[in-house]
Amino acid sequence: MDENGFLFLLTKPDVDKLLSQTALALETRVQAQARQKSPSLWKWTDRLSARSTVKRRPASRWSGVLCLVLGVFLFVPGLLRPAELTLPLIVGAVGIAAGLCSLLRGRRGAGGSFTRSARQLLEGLKAGAQVRLDESGLYLCPEGMEPVPVPFEKFELAVEAEDIFLLFFLNSVLLLQKKDLSEGDADALRALLAEKTTLLPALEKSAV
Repeated sequence: MDENGFLFLLTKPDVDKLLSQTALALETRVQAQARQKSPSLWKWTDRLSARSTVKRRPASRWSGVLCLVLGVFLFVPGLLRPAELTLPLIVGAVGIAAGLCSLLRGRRGAGGSFTRSARQLLEGLKAGAQVRLDESGLYLCPEGMEPVPVPFEKFELAVEAEDIFLLFFLNSVLLLQKKDLSEGDADALRALLAEKTTLLPALEKSAV
């Protein structure tokens, strides 16, 4: 890493080019939060997703909703009386996982509700500010103002897509375009983020 860290000179983003990447990066963060809260449920979801090889049809979205509703209907009573309703508990858990898997895959293919948030984020970015990162954290440097430090301890996570990094901290999100990196290089920055916080690759756009 450069002894002075990494410097971004922010420019106005190309909204159309970065919209899909940004939406998937935002979804990555939401999914990471869900996985942290319900790891067992997501294990079922991942298994079902890995086994699914049949191409999806439009009607499969409604199948996902149906699986989710029926899964909850069976899972809740089983959770209250697991000794008596073991089978409904298991079937309900599988139904919830299958429904989530179906809905999430469909949403990822279409860009989902994250597209609107991504567009708002991109259109709200202003050119002219500087952002510096080093071993201690991040420094926001708006034009004509004193730098605002954000230590890595305040970071939630970072997400990397093809042309951008999204940094999440203090209930905020900062989008950095790789082309705006004027000091340091992306590989070294990637290593720093992986060391200091959780760095995730953005979800890939579904082909179906």
